Amino acid sequence: DTEEELKLVPGVGNYIARAVLCFASKKPIGLIDPGIIRIFNRVFCLESSKNRAHTDKELWEVADSLVPNKNPDRYNLALLDLAALVCTAKSPKHEDCPIKTNCCFFGAT
Repeated sequence: DTEEELKLVPGVGNYIARAVLCFASKKPIGLIDPGIIRIFNRVFCLESSKNRAHTDKELWEVADSLVPNKNPDRYNLALLDLAALVCTAKSPKHEDCPIKTNCCFFGAT
């Protein structure tokens, strides 16, 4: 029922615990992975001060603050798809991006 309980399972960390809560329990909880970090960097010009950005508490807080109460699973899947298909690390597809007008990175490449 909680992130802390799920992390007691061997091998389960923040991402897996939160993904289970979001996708299985439909809880409005944010996810952070390299693609979502890339989106946050490009859209919000937000960079982590940590060497391992996925451990940055502030990024998790930003992720949580953006998740809607209704359909949080669809929101997180949309972010994951956007990162994988459009906002890629190399050769992002700016012309296909639905949020390019909010992007710090758009036009800089």
